[in-house]
Amino acid sequence: MTDIEKYQSLCAAKPENALYRFSFGKALFDAGRYPDAIKAFQFCLSVRDDWMVVWILMGRALLADGQAAAAETHLKTALELAIEQEHEDPEHEIRSLLESL
Repeated sequence: MTDIEKYQSLCAAKPENALYRFSFGKALFDAGRYPDAIKAFQFCLSVRDDWMVVWILMGRALLADGQAAAAETHLKTALELAIEQEHEDPEHEIRSLLESL
């Protein structure tokens, strides 16, 4: 069973579980299935809008999917959260992604 199949099954059993949905989105992202990953990450952000890692992955997925403007918006939010939550390494990663746009 692949990670995608594993988390898809867990999400089907508990569709309201944001951690399962995040793991499903990450597996989809890692497999290059960006539109599907974006949908999973949207759910996560609807549950918890301060989830910095999801904002970063959403930005990266949007960027990989050719949606640069939307990616920039998400990455700017991720940057604000990284600064606010005092996460220096993600802050550097986000700044680098934004500079590449």
